[in-house]
Amino acid sequence: MGSMRSYDHQAIEKKWRQVWEDQKIDEVDLAKVANGFYCLDMFPYPSGEGLHVGHWRGYILSDYFARYYRLQGKTVLHPMGFDSFGLPAENAAIKKKAHPKKFTDEAIPVFIDQLKATGAMYDWSKTISTADPSYYRWTQWLFLQFFKHGLAEKRHSWVNWCPKDKTVLANEQVINGCCERCGSKVTKKKLAQWYLKITDFATELLDGLETLDWPENVKSLQKNWIGRSEGANVVFHSDQISLKVFTTRVDTLFGVTALVLAPEHPDLTTVTTAEYKNSVLSYVEKSKEKSELDRQRGADLAKTGVFTGSYALHPLTSKQIPIWVADYVLPDYGSGVVMLVPAHDQRDYDFARSHSLPVVPVIEPEFIETSELGKVREKLPFTERNGIVAIVKHWTEDKYLGLKWKNVPWGTWITGGIETGQSAEAAARTEILEEVGYKNLRLVKKVGTLISKFYHPPKQQNRLLHGQVLYFELENDERIPISKLEAAIHEPIWLSPDEILPFLTASAHRWAWQELQDQPALYEGHGTLINSGMYDGLTTVEAAKKIAADLERRGSGGPIVNYRLRDWLVSRQRYWGAPIPIVYDPDGTAHAVRDEHLPILLPTDAEFMPGGESPIKLSKEFQQRAEKLYGKGWHFETDTLDTFVDSSWYYLRFLTPNNNDQAFDPALVAKWLPVDLYIGGIEHAILHLLYSRFVYRFLIKYGYLNNDNPEPFQQLFNIGMITLHGAKMSKSKGNIVSPNELVEHYGTDALRGYELFLGPMENSLDWNPRGINGVHRFLIRVFQLSQEIDDKPDPSQEALFDGYLDRIDAMMKDFRLNTIISEAMILVNSLSKEPVSKEVFSRFIVTLSPAFPFLAEELWSILGNKESIFKSKWPKFFGATPTTKKIKILLDQRFIGEIDRSGEMSEEEIIKLVQTSPELSQKIDGKTILRSIYKPGELLNLITRGSHNR
Repeated sequence: MGSMRSYDHQAIEKKWRQVWEDQKIDEVDLAKVANGFYCLDMFPYPSGEGLHVGHWRGYILSDYFARYYRLQGKTVLHPMGFDSFGLPAENAAIKKKAHPKKFTDEAIPVFIDQLKATGAMYDWSKTISTADPSYYRWTQWLFLQFFKHGLAEKRHSWVNWCPKDKTVLANEQVINGCCERCGSKVTKKKLAQWYLKITDFATELLDGLETLDWPENVKSLQKNWIGRSEGANVVFHSDQISLKVFTTRVDTLFGVTALVLAPEHPDLTTVTTAEYKNSVLSYVEKSKEKSELDRQRGADLAKTGVFTGSYALHPLTSKQIPIWVADYVLPDYGSGVVMLVPAHDQRDYDFARSHSLPVVPVIEPEFIETSELGKVREKLPFTERNGIVAIVKHWTEDKYLGLKWKNVPWGTWITGGIETGQSAEAAARTEILEEVGYKNLRLVKKVGTLISKFYHPPKQQNRLLHGQVLYFELENDERIPISKLEAAIHEPIWLSPDEILPFLTASAHRWAWQELQDQPALYEGHGTLINSGMYDGLTTVEAAKKIAADLERRGSGGPIVNYRLRDWLVSRQRYWGAPIPIVYDPDGTAHAVRDEHLPILLPTDAEFMPGGESPIKLSKEFQQRAEKLYGKGWHFETDTLDTFVDSSWYYLRFLTPNNNDQAFDPALVAKWLPVDLYIGGIEHAILHLLYSRFVYRFLIKYGYLNNDNPEPFQQLFNIGMITLHGAKMSKSKGNIVSPNELVEHYGTDALRGYELFLGPMENSLDWNPRGINGVHRFLIRVFQLSQEIDDKPDPSQEALFDGYLDRIDAMMKDFRLNTIISEAMILVNSLSKEPVSKEVFSRFIVTLSPAFPFLAEELWSILGNKESIFKSKWPKFFGATPTTKKIKILLDQRFIGEIDRSGEMSEEEIIKLVQTSPELSQKIDGKTILRSIYKPGELLNLITRGSHNR
């Protein structure tokens, strides 16, 4: 064999990048495919910052699977485009003092070059840009389909307003009360805005989540955002209007002591009397200064409010209920009015106490003990009894009598049963006398009633106590001796008010104390109705159903399902977006722009700097264009569409990017959708994904598409973020790590492999470039191995390969690419000891190709193959009989698991396997391995700092 060639990554990568481009190896004829696999990245904003190493990770992951499924025999569509409309591009253009179109047109080619540098197999013939008229013509067409079916409407409403970006924000774009883009505090503004009625699809969007192969946390985020809640509408009539309230706790209806309207409620001025007009108007103006977050989370969130002077009638009792206004009530939930039930809701309770409103308890509390000792035992029946809970005050001090139990760690009030024919007061006096010996008591008040479910360890029973709470004051210290039996069970202890709550074990006993103090105490749980007329004695669940049915029968409400989801606000008062394709006649009536006039192009004479209203309003050309097309006095809508409209359907346009006759081809959509694998960041878990699902379902429901599956993305994977020193990489923070220098020094393949090797792909990680050198050395070893090929088959090497292939196939399903590369490194170590079988090496190279496409293509060619490695197939097993051994893994002499290995392995290789095993690495996390003891083929004992004797 001649002298070994060196691994020249620059020459290899330059060579194969050109070959792939010349051969158009990644282009797909979508119409001729029967076994397609649609792999999609969440397309990027074409920013001026360019790609950093954090961006690479997501693109390399998607490329890995695009290549892997191609090797599985699939025809893979892997397109790329640019989300080039919207605030990011416009703000960047403003910063650069360039027109957004000029900025975007210059940024996209740079971005394409950077994406090509990753080695990813994108089909560049299908590239789209949302700011291109050939794309936004169809975005406008899509909006008009919503308008045609009554799902796009313009209405006046209070909206989130960013004073810095000078634009409206959807609720989803307000993070902790601030603009998600610039961080400015968001205020409120009343404007006429266009909405898409996503709420019509709330049930479908919620139910559809159950069919998706998505991360559970993403599905939970969407479920919470849609926010399904079952409840009832209740109608309260006043002299002027009827107020409809949505509540999830209609069982508390008899506890309503006021109605509270949001400051934005459209009927507020109607119900406000002349006497209270000034105070109400003043209050409304002040509320506009608060963000929605301030109104929900402020320290005094439920304390401010004013009376309107009006009353409404309770629908079941005809009692007059005062009507108030308070800014803790939000206009977007229910109907912007809540019924105040102070005894059973914390905010209502705070509000009532601040304004001296009545607190009427209507639920006898039910407490189910959750502490381990008193936790209800599932298999035991309940022993039901009537009983008392007695609170006893000292005769001279502000102290109260508790019982400290001796055989169980309980702290309680005095408790006991009520015998047949006995009154609660008599039962309490008897228990006090028997348990602590005090004789002379005065009953001050009956505090309330409760239900308590708990396990009684001394009796070994589940107890269901119907308890009456009574408050006594001792008149003196006279007492009788208590029995030895009682003394053995518990001892009396006098407690100051500050000591009581920490002392009491049971939640029921703590509530009894708070009820005595607060008169009455707040209780937000379930139980049995009291003070509720004919519904007394029903459980809260039973009462809710009966009350809702009775309201429906009376025409005063009834059961209903409500959603937190609000309609999608799509108007933006910015220049850089698709103009909303609506034209108004001289009377102000909205009409759809005719199809032959699409696209409605952005005017070129408008100043794109934001100024509080749409800059397009000031365009003379835009106004003249409308009158030329539609007649004098007609004018176009001057707001532009939210960029999330652009991205809500781009996955469809990739199938027909150059079709001027239709937005998408239904036949191709039926063939290629849903997207098989969608990869992107968790930051789009609600906005983009929810809107895309809505648009796709709309198109199917109204016949534009004929697809059985109404979901656009079947499998979703969220890529973890790469940070630097704990902070997100950004140019503004000065912590961008460019890939250019690393690629020049180590090569694209090495950086690709290192990005995958860093750790689990869903985890966020802090960037540390030190390990890339190890990946580079691995690639050198693979290259050198190619020069030590033997044509003869080798059964032992075949067995090693079969074990490796079996393990990585399993890892592939869980996206464990870091451990796949670890397995490859271990296999190379094993094969390096002697010339490697050509067939084993060929199959091995194919498994490397998704991660290291340039090197794999080069080695495939060296082996004599004429066609690209990506036209080959994923390897099959040799079928050799593996010599499998189980190696026990110990940590400081303690068994933590086993590893199956084929063939012989070194101690170093076994340690590497343990460190990259998801199961075993968790068990040694945080420990420093000082040394190891290895019994070849049998066990490995890792000795850590914690067990090392110095």
